Amino acid sequence: MTETPDIIYTQQFVAANVQYLDYSEREEAVDLLNDFNLETGESNIQHDSDENLAGYLGYTDRKAATKLEDGLTGVYPTFTQDSLNLTHKQHHELADKIREAQENKSMLWQGVVSFNPDFLERAKLYDPETGVVNQRAIKRSVQKAIPEMLKQEELNVPETFWWADVHLNTNHVHVHIGISQTKNTRALKFGEPKGTFQTKSLKKIKSIVHREVEDKVSRKQDINLEKKIDELKKDVVDQLKENLQQQQ
Repeated sequence: MTETPDIIYTQQFVAANVQYLDYSEREEAVDLLNDFNLETGESNIQHDSDENLAGYLGYTDRKAATKLEDGLTGVYPTFTQDSLNLTHKQHHELADKIREAQENKSMLWQGVVSFNPDFLERAKLYDPETGVVNQRAIKRSVQKAIPEMLKQEELNVPETFWWADVHLNTNHVHVHIGISQTKNTRALKFGEPKGTFQTKSLKKIKSIVHREVEDKVSRKQDINLEKKIDELKKDVVDQLKENLQQQQ
C-alpha cells in the first residue's frame, strides 16, 4: 500500500489574457466538494475556459471554501507576504494589481499546497474532534516558503506579487496560491512569458512548508520530553527525601 505523503504541491500556469475579476464568487462555477485530491495530486477544477480563469481571486477567497479565524471580523481570509488577513483596502489594492497584470498580459501561476490530515494532527495544527485548523501557523509557513521559491526562479522583484487562501472545504486542508506580476520580467518564449518553474523550485516550497509545520511537531516532542524529565527529577527528589527521612 502506497503511503500518503505529508504534503504535496502542484502548480500550473496560464497567460493572463482575460479579465481576472469579471467572474463573481458564484458557488456553481467551481467544484466545491472535491477541488483537489491529495492521493492523485490532481486538481479537478477545469481551467480551460475564460470564465474559470477570470475569477481566480474570487475562487481562492470564496466564502464556501474559506473561513475567518475565531475573533476576526471585517477582514478577508486571503493572505499575502505582508498580511495574514487582508483589509478591504488591501484587497482592493490586490485587485488593482491583478487588473494591471491582466492589462500587461503577465503570467498567472496557480499553485496548491495540500496537507495530509494526519500530518497536521501530529503537528497540533488540526483537531479532528472539533475540526479546528490553525490557519495562522499554516499561513506563516507559506509566507516563509514562497519568497524562497520566487528567488529560485528570479522572480523576487518588485513587479511580482502573490496571494493565497486556506481552503477548508475538502477532507484535506489545502492552500490555493496565485502568483503574478504587474509587469512581466520573465524571458519570452514564443511571444509569451516563460511559464514553467524548475522542479527544484517546486520542491523548495514543499520542503520549506513541511519544515515549518514539522517544527511544531519537534517543539511538541521537546515539550513532552522536558515534562518527562521534570517528572523524573521530581520522582528522584521525592525518593531521596524519603530515604533521608528513613535514615534519620
